[in-house]
Amino acid sequence: MASASEIWILRHAEAAPTGPEGDASRALTPSGRRRAEEVGRSLADRGLRPARVVSSPYARARETAVLAAAIAAPGLVPEEDERLEPGAGAERAARALLDEGPLPVLVVGHEPELGEVVLALSGAPVAMRKGMLVRIAFGGPGPGRIVEVL
Repeated sequence: MASASEIWILRHAEAAPTGPEGDASRALTPSGRRRAEEVGRSLADRGLRPARVVSSPYARARETAVLAAAIAAPGLVPEEDERLEPGAGAERAARALLDEGPLPVLVVGHEPELGEVVLALSGAPVAMRKGMLVRIAFGGPGPGRIVEVL
């Protein structure tokens, strides 16, 4: 069961190497779509439902968020947040999302920023693979702790 004081960091799943309008328009591959759905199914199967889903507006992150949320939290519409675009300051965005609530919040974005977010919030270095989810729980002062890597 998830603690209310959690942030879930999800790197977008595998995307096409190019998009019709450049990097921001790269869509998920069939394998990427399956992975995003697997993440959602894994959360749902264990009763883990995000209170909020926030993603980068880039197509691959948005699609990952929509597919995972459709299974883990039916009816919950992912929000887009430009602060999660590559190079826009994802750590600052993640800290703000923790403060804004509600929690747990599922955050979908890009590398290398998400690895930096996990390190900043937990003190643990994690190489974020495509479609990888890291759950970080907070229970008092100091850094959070990684409770799951999926």
